[in-house]
Amino acid sequence: MRVEVERLPQSQVQLQIEIDPEMLGHAVDKAYQKLAGRYRVPGFRPGKAPRAVLERALGPELVLSEAADICMNDAYAQAIKENDLQPLGYPDVQSPKADEIKADQPLSFTATVYVRPQATVGDYSTLHVPLPKPEVSDADVDQVLERYREQQAPWQSLEDTPADYGDLAVLRLLASVGEETLVDQDSWEYRLNADEAPNLPIPGLAAEIIGMKSGESKDLILDLGEDYVPAEFAGQQMSLHIELLRLDRRQLPDLGDDFARSLGGFESLEQLRLMLQASMQQQAAEQVMSSHIDAVVGQVVDLSSVDVPPPLVDQEVDDMMHRLQENVEQQRKISMDTYTRIIGKTLEQLREEARPVAEQSVRRDLVLDAVAEAEAVTVPDAEVEEQVRLVAGSSTLSTKERRRLLASDDLRQRIRRRLRRQYAISRLLELISPPEQDAASTEEAPAEATVADAVETAAVMEDVQPVAIASGGEEDTPSVQQKEQES
Repeated sequence: MRVEVERLPQSQVQLQIEIDPEMLGHAVDKAYQKLAGRYRVPGFRPGKAPRAVLERALGPELVLSEAADICMNDAYAQAIKENDLQPLGYPDVQSPKADEIKADQPLSFTATVYVRPQATVGDYSTLHVPLPKPEVSDADVDQVLERYREQQAPWQSLEDTPADYGDLAVLRLLASVGEETLVDQDSWEYRLNADEAPNLPIPGLAAEIIGMKSGESKDLILDLGEDYVPAEFAGQQMSLHIELLRLDRRQLPDLGDDFARSLGGFESLEQLRLMLQASMQQQAAEQVMSSHIDAVVGQVVDLSSVDVPPPLVDQEVDDMMHRLQENVEQQRKISMDTYTRIIGKTLEQLREEARPVAEQSVRRDLVLDAVAEAEAVTVPDAEVEEQVRLVAGSSTLSTKERRRLLASDDLRQRIRRRLRRQYAISRLLELISPPEQDAASTEEAPAEATVADAVETAAVMEDVQPVAIASGGEEDTPSVQQKEQES
């Protein structure tokens, strides 16, 4: 067998493969066995017809064509292995027609396939990315205390007081555009916020209620902007009827020791402030480390070059859309059809918007793979097995599915790759953090901000949940003919 490998753009390879007649002849026996089980010859049980009888019944061309298929599958798999290629999906095969295959002549075909690329990484050892010191001011603590006061404050109904921002309004609302009713609510609780979300069904609603008193009503016409969603109503006028049924306002408690004791576990306001300061300092350290990892990895990616193959981007887009659907259905409690109607976009538009982000994510992962290779990063088998048990231990899985995952080599490969990237990030942080800053951070920053915990922080950044790893299988290497057979 002779193989020529040609590298194409976007991490594609073209394999020109020539199979000698001897190899084709050896495949004829296998072809007879397969055909004997597939076709029934009158007078013989399935698979029991003699070879000569089967050949007369089917014709030598069909046998030779089946043998060619077997040869091409075997040759493609061998070429992939010998050239250390990792295919992404099915190959595009150009092969001779059945009547062009000759038993005494070489069989040539071409297979073009996307393969996992190898990133070329620049000299990241010269990089120095500063790690900012997390800071929490007294003003920051005061803001949190103020939010606590608001959360603990009881609501009190107001009879003859104008509505203001921060109040809770109970409304009777009716909004329509032409003959279409968009909102019809008899008793809707609505918090009056100065920074009201711009994508509400009724734009500027809070501002229209400010100044109204309990029991008052008003009718008005709103001009909807050209960017209004749903888009079918953009540029039109909305008829709006508002009745303020009730108005509530929080009565803030005094900020003192009694307030601290009301939260439980605190003897004084000073003790509460110290707890908040420590907790906020820890959160700030985690946020600083997350941003630092982003900056470090981003600079290494900028130093690197890699062809990002479309199949990997498509897979990442699929994963992003799957996570979006889970968020919409589980968190927002609405269907994807309702969600797309509300935002005025199709699923295909959402996929196209996600593509640049997906491509950057794939590029980042490929660069981290190359860093792990350069730094000889290894992942302990025990850690992989622990993650496998974690995935298979999900309470949502059946016993059969759990056993399948525990035996899955593909799952282990995917977990190992993810952990290896996390270790690569940890190694980059050790190399790129300035030595003088390491000493300062050890003395002043909490444990969560140290480089030693970067692996766990990186796991959060990758946004890869154990159950999500179990789905799919990008490592599968389909045969040359499998795609056609499945079709």
